[in-house]
Amino acid sequence: MATFVHACVLLFLLSLFPSIHSQTLTVSTQPALAIGGEPFVTQPVVQIIDGSGNLAGSYSGYVYATLQASPSGFEELYYLGSTTNLDNIVPVVNGIASFSELTLNEAGSGYTLRFIGLDSTLNAFAYVDSSAFINTIGDAYKIAIATYPGSASGGAAFKTQPKVELQVRSAAHAAPRRLAATRNAAPCSTHPISHISQQTRINIARGERVHSA
Repeated sequence: MATFVHACVLLFLLSLFPSIHSQTLTVSTQPALAIGGEPFVTQPVVQIIDGSGNLAGSYSGYVYATLQASPSGFEELYYLGSTTNLDNIVPVVNGIASFSELTLNEAGSGYTLRFIGLDSTLNAFAYVDSSAFINTIGDAYKIAIATYPGSASGGAAFKTQPKVELQVRSAAHAAPRRLAATRNAAPCSTHPISHISQQTRINIARGERVHSA
């Protein structure tokens, strides 16, 4: 967190004295094909450009990635499952900083990343923003019971009906899908099996379904 605050303060100072550094940043590969809970299929690549407009192949430093804009303003950028700021810093090699494993959980549009150039002592000197991109909902991979059925009497509906969720790989967020589910009308052996189980097609809205009688 201290590194992030440090970078923000230095960017403010940079805005007051823009001529201190001649290098600039450009995004040569934009982040794309983002799916919730999965690393971007196309990971961003940032180039350091010298004062003559050429790739600064001999430059020694780093580039830091952070989330500049998001649908709600509360989403987080992950790297290998971590939101630790230092994990989002990659070294510049031959004038190029190549990111990997950057991930977003929440689906939505209007995401942009900000890339901050850091010198060898982690002092910020410039930044550039990515193009806006969309983070889509990932494939459902797990069925989870959000609410377990409560007590019931033979032939009567459960007092507490179960709630079932389809979850995506981001561990806690349900995905709107369809599910062929079995609805039990009574417990165990009160009725013959043919009477207590029926297949029903259920439309899952916003990733969850609350069963009824």
